[in-house]
Formats: sequence, C-alpha cells, structure tokens
Amino acid sequence: MGLSPLEIRKQEFKKGLWGFKKSDVELFREAVEETVNELLNEIEGLNKEIKTLNGRLSKLENQSSAIKEAIELAKKEARRILEEALIKAENIKKKADDEFHKTQDELSLRIKEKKEELYELQNLKDTFKQKFLYFLEEESKLMERFEHEHHSRRAKEILEGIGEHEIVSNPITIEDFLKYSSHLRNRFTL
Repeated sequence: MGLSPLEIRKQEFKKGLWGFKKSDVELFREAVEETVNELLNEIEGLNKEIKTLNGRLSKLENQSSAIKEAIELAKKEARRILEEALIKAENIKKKADDEFHKTQDELSLRIKEKKEELYELQNLKDTFKQKFLYFLEEESKLMERFEHEHHSRRAKEILEGIGEHEIVSNPITIEDFLKYSSHLRNRFTL
C-alpha cells in the first residue's frame, strides 16, 4: 500500500542507457523519506488526537446521555411536583370554600336568631308601651275622678254649710268656688 521511509531508502533504481545521477537520486530519496517520515509522524499524531477526541467524544456522549436522562428525570419530577401542587391547591381551595360556606351558614343562622330576638324585643317593647299607656290613662282617669270627687265633696260640704248657716272651719271663697266649678265644667266639655 504505502511506502515506509525505510523502503524508500532501500529502493534501488535500475540503470538505463544513460542512467541516473546517483547523487540526485539520493537527494530525492532523502527528501521523499523525510517528507514521508513527517507525514507518518503527522498521521500518527493525528491518529492519537483522533483517539483522544474519540475518547472525549465518548465521554461527552455518555455525559450527554446522562444529562438527557437527568433532564427527563427532572421533567418527570417537575410534572409530579406540579400535579401534587395542583392537588394540594385544589384541596386547600375546597377546604377554604367549605370553611367559607360553614361560616356563611353560621352567620346566616346568627343573623336570623338576632332578627327573631329583635322582633321579640320589639313586640315586648310595643306590649309594654301599650300597657304603660293604658296604665297612665287609667291613673289619669283615677286622678281626675279623685279630684272630681274631692271637689264635689268639698262643694257639697260648703253648700250644706251655707244652707244650715253654719260657720265652716275652712271657709271657701267665691273665687275658689268658681275655680273648682269652672275646672269641673272644662273637664266635662273636653
């Protein structure tokens, strides 16, 4: 296939009719040998570099594979965490809704109870007011009756005293008589 530098050096040339100049052939052979030697060294260096790069590539592919696996695992874990978070959020929301409805029901019940209590108090107040007004009216009537009876008795005593010409220990004046009389007349006209 290829010639090694040693093969190039050992290469013998046949001489023809005029032949080759041996020094030129030797110089050429050395130049070719040196070039081939450099090329082989370069090829060997490139092969080592290729081997090193292939090793690094293999490592990177392994790392890439591991990274891809880690990314997939991270995605799966993220989806799992997200699903759990959504479930927890739904549970928290449901619990908050339940608490809200429970509190709302309790408040509605308390409002209803307070309204009933207020209605009962209003009824008690109205009943008390009616009874108190009735009581005041009755007391007023009693007072009027008492005053009327008191004045009537007093007037009767005065009239009886005048008719018998007795001297009354507490004589009544005409102004008092008219005042009691007009007072009674005003009350009956109302």
